[in-house]
Formats: sequence, C-alpha cells, structure tokens
Amino acid sequence: KEMGIMMERFRSGGIAVLKLNTHNQWQPRVLTVTKEVHVFNKTDDARYKGIDSCPKGLLWLKKFSDSEQSVASITGKKGKGGLFFSTIESVSVTKGIHPLSKKQQKGVFKDSYTFVLFSNDKGSKREIYFRVANKDDVVLLSAGFQAVIDRVKNDEHLKSKAFKL
Repeated sequence: KEMGIMMERFRSGGIAVLKLNTHNQWQPRVLTVTKEVHVFNKTDDARYKGIDSCPKGLLWLKKFSDSEQSVASITGKKGKGGLFFSTIESVSVTKGIHPLSKKQQKGVFKDSYTFVLFSNDKGSKREIYFRVANKDDVVLLSAGFQAVIDRVKNDEHLKSKAFKL
C-alpha cells in the first residue's frame, strides 16, 4: 500500500527533499521516478499481490520535470542523478546527522527527518542522505522503500529459482 502511495506522489509532482552532497551540504531536490518500468515475475506470495511492476529507478532533480524522468539520468556521464531500485539494499531513518544551514533551519526543513538509502551497485556501495520536512513523509518513504526492497528481493529469488529449473 505504502509503495503505491509513494510512487503516486513521485509521479504527480515529486517529493521535496534536501539531499546531502559530497561536500556535506544540503541541497534542495525533488524525488521522482523513471518513466521506464520493471515488470516483476508473477508470485503467489500474498504480500506482493497487486505489485506487478515498479519504475526502474529513483531520481533526484533540481526541479520536477516530466522530460528528465529517464534511466539516462542514472546511467549518464556522471550517473549521480539517481539510482536503480534494484541496487537499494536497505533504508534507515534518523534525526538530523549533518547540520542544516541557518537559512534551512528557519524554513520548512527545520523539524526535518533524515533517511538514508544504502545501495550496492556491483560492489560500489553508497549511502545517500535525504531530509524530508515532516514525520508523515519519512514514514511513507521508509515504508515505501522497504516494500520496494522486499519486492525486488522476492523477484530476484523467483528468477534464480526459475533459472535453476
């Protein structure tokens, strides 16, 4: 359920966040998803009933744009504008680790929550830090990402099982 709500919010304008850059500064971004979709293998597991597909990747854009919602934002020259859902291993929620700027402390992110996506793409591990403005968003995102992680793992298990037959 949370996965569907989260995906709908991503598609209908995105979710405003702050993303921690490599210089430990928070930058405003909008979380959205790729237009390209991954279709899952059929499963009998009741937990995944109705979850037949999901976008291939998560994108963080400077501003929401329908034209930039492609896998090219992940696989492009820099490849830093997103990540594939299949590479996300876990999600964690915490109260702020890295401080906000003075301007950000006075804005909508003053009581924000930090969540971290842990990814592993062919041995290249990343921790991507985001801040969301309120508790409802952090609960939705953590539950939604966990649902995606679980469904992707289930799909990989089904593929390996089918491959062995």
